[in-house]
Amino acid sequence: GLTGAGIENMLDIVTKVQSERSKIIPRAKVRRTILTAVANHPPPIQGKRELKIYSAMQDGTNPPSFTFFVNHPDMIHFSYKRYMENSLRENFGFEGSPLRMRFRGRGRNTET
Repeated sequence: GLTGAGIENMLDIVTKVQSERSKIIPRAKVRRTILTAVANHPPPIQGKRELKIYSAMQDGTNPPSFTFFVNHPDMIHFSYKRYMENSLRENFGFEGSPLRMRFRGRGRNTET
């Protein structure tokens, strides 16, 4: 039958995930992490167009949300988006929480 064993462990996990969802990362750290990731693995060039990622910032929690400022939001491939997400997770955790990521063009309201 049910013994209740493991309930405390489950509560610890729930508390940890809630703490991860609420985590706020300073803008400079997010920017440094993203620019380092881009330097280590630049986005692919499509024809004559080259995707540039200028900056990134966290702009929300529950779930953690990030906005990336780029020159061509339409050029973000899902695999590169996943690479950006993995870089954020490697550096800052966010275990158990989805990450919301938006890519915005500079000066334009283009988003993906």
